[in-house]
Amino acid sequence: MNFNEFINKNDIPFNNDEVQGYLTGLIVCDIGENFKREFLKFIGKDLYESLSERQTLDISIAQTIKSLINNSVSLSFDEHENLQIQLEGMAHWVTYFIMAINISVDKKYIKNSLLIQELLFDFQEISKSYDNYFIDNEVDDREHYDTIKEYILSSIYSIYNFVRENDGKK
Repeated sequence: MNFNEFINKNDIPFNNDEVQGYLTGLIVCDIGENFKREFLKFIGKDLYESLSERQTLDISIAQTIKSLINNSVSLSFDEHENLQIQLEGMAHWVTYFIMAINISVDKKYIKNSLLIQELLFDFQEISKSYDNYFIDNEVDDREHYDTIKEYILSSIYSIYNFVRENDGKK
């Protein structure tokens, strides 16, 4: 079962892009034992109590961690069929990534830094792209989308590395 099927089967009120953005945000923060507690608050603790659901989640979490370690993160919104839907998915993904980072900072799981603040500011601007961006030239817009997607990926790795190099703790 993939994450999308898991979300639909369990009536989770978030879409795949939102869940992946939140999950990735928590994982890049390296918040240790606090990770599962925060993630389960997000999706619902009761789901994790079921053995089959726990296995599905643990596999998804392990795959996300492995992709970060191997610098091979695949962004769920990039898998959508057309550019307009990809932009909408990107906005959702980034919004929930920001939420996870902010929770980690607010609860002092990681220290607030200029790097994190700058990246979160940029991500807030990206999250507005769906509402503020009108697609009028598929070729040019695809290039802009690809540039933004690459910036998101490099930012994810920047936070991931920063937190681990600086121990991320306050």
